[in-house]
Amino acid sequence: MDRVKSLLLTGAGEMPFGEDIGTNIHGSVFESITPVSVAIITATIKRVIEANEPRMQVLSVTPSQDERRSTIIIQIQWRVDNTEGDLEVQI
Repeated sequence: MDRVKSLLLTGAGEMPFGEDIGTNIHGSVFESITPVSVAIITATIKRVIEANEPRMQVLSVTPSQDERRSTIIIQIQWRVDNTEGDLEVQI
């Protein structure tokens, strides 16, 4: 799952010739978690994972905010073949 964390923590456009690699979710740290921002973060994460990890199926994405530490915590539930797991990414 280190590959998925790297995909999510890499800025969009940061990798040469890798338009589908990376996200802009770092900018979400300074925004409040609203239904709109949750939808954007969720769609972005699903798009990036599906484009770069085709065997991985994203079951759910749950962003939450730790305002004390100015951090977004993203819980991802996934499945690869017959294996399921959780991944937590802090931004």
